[in-house]
Amino acid sequence: MLFLETLKLKKPMPPNIFQKIAVAFIIFLSTPNLQAQNYKLVRAKDSINTKAIVLIKETFAKKDISLLFDKTFICGPNLWAFISASKADSSMEGLEANFHIMQPDGSYKTAKGKIVQTISNANKVWLRIIENNASLSVRRPTKDELSMYASLLSPTIKEPIYVATINNNNYLIHIDNRNLKIMSIEKMN
Repeated sequence: MLFLETLKLKKPMPPNIFQKIAVAFIIFLSTPNLQAQNYKLVRAKDSINTKAIVLIKETFAKKDISLLFDKTFICGPNLWAFISASKADSSMEGLEANFHIMQPDGSYKTAKGKIVQTISNANKVWLRIIENNASLSVRRPTKDELSMYASLLSPTIKEPIYVATINNNNYLIHIDNRNLKIMSIEKMN
């Protein structure tokens, strides 16, 4: 099980209502979910899901995340570890997020994530994901993948949410159904 512990600014940013709402949203979502397998999936209209798939594919083809990026998204701890291993994170500013992962013995392990706040940083993340002229397939997440995601952020998951398989890696992409912008990306394997 994962939950968000703290947010730390690396560089002071001017306060705005969106940031306040985003931080409040993340704190709300950080409540530990002790029974992650008991998530609730809220289905979106078929037209919304179809648009989301098209946007994921267009973003992949253009190698530019701007179609899906609004002001911020959560880079999950597995994805952030993948990005950090490549040293692509050295110039990325923004909010750090610490997630606690419950271990089988009941103890917690801390893992770092990132709140991506600029289009430049969002594209760095996206380009790291799609490097090496990758191929793309998009599918609905499995029950296990949804359960893992529910334990990460929220027991209530609203579509559209998809798994993009790129370079034999699975990335769970959660898109806000109101504006079709990315809310979070997490590496699933």
